[in-house]
Amino acid sequence: MRALPIAMYFYDDEKAMIENTVNSCIISHNTDVSIDAAIAVNTTLMSLIRGKNKHESILAGIKASKKYHGRFGEKTNGPKIYERIGEVVKAVKGKTIEEASHIIPEEVGTGWLSRETIPNAFANYAVTETPEDSLLLAMRCGGDNQTPTEIACSFMGAERGQDIFSKDILLKIERVNGVKIKLMADRLVNKILS
Repeated sequence: MRALPIAMYFYDDEKAMIENTVNSCIISHNTDVSIDAAIAVNTTLMSLIRGKNKHESILAGIKASKKYHGRFGEKTNGPKIYERIGEVVKAVKGKTIEEASHIIPEEVGTGWLSRETIPNAFANYAVTETPEDSLLLAMRCGGDNQTPTEIACSFMGAERGQDIFSKDILLKIERVNGVKIKLMADRLVNKILS
């Protein structure tokens, strides 16, 4: 999701984060559902970067989505994202990955539309503790298994830092893609802090 760097850059300025999130969305996702979803994701990420825990951050995302609902984007008859996120997170609370892999498709679906993908990502994050488990859950749910994992893992990274990935996985990614992840991350952090 291209909106995630906005939350990282404006983690200490909610007004600028919301404004830039909306402006990023209107290019290709100018509906109230999509913009509400992006606001929920970025508020959650911003909250995690600021040191709040998983539960507090998810609630912050839900509250922000509700607060800004209907203010941006073309109006649709689509579902209220904040309600769908809250319902599915509640439904998977205390559940195993196996149990969640049945609940998520039934509660919100697994398609690529934001009304399914974003609540799916929140539920994925609520249930899992590692990127491997996040990917396993997304694959078991079926459908769009890339976006929920990307968002859930971005939440994990904001919550716990770069150590969410094993060194073996990072080395493989670097080798296959010809990149240095730590160097890229340091550059991003320096840009944010400057």
